[in-house]
Amino acid sequence: MTTDMQYAITVAGQRALIAVGLWLFIVILMAAIMGFITHRLAGKKGYTGYFWTGFFLNIVGLIYVAGLPVRRDD
Repeated sequence: MTTDMQYAITVAGQRALIAVGLWLFIVILMAAIMGFITHRLAGKKGYTGYFWTGFFLNIVGLIYVAGLPVRRDD
């Protein structure tokens, strides 16, 4: 292999690593946002927690929390 070819392979590998890192950052950021939304919605309905439900289940978790009944403290 020539030096130019080795350099091209190295640069391509670095770009792929950056792309994967950026993708992972975006996925975790979106999961955290969904977790925050489900946590806030559950709080408005009288429940505590539910951040991890939104974080791991995303839209399914949001639908689940939206379907929870409003909690009444009699």
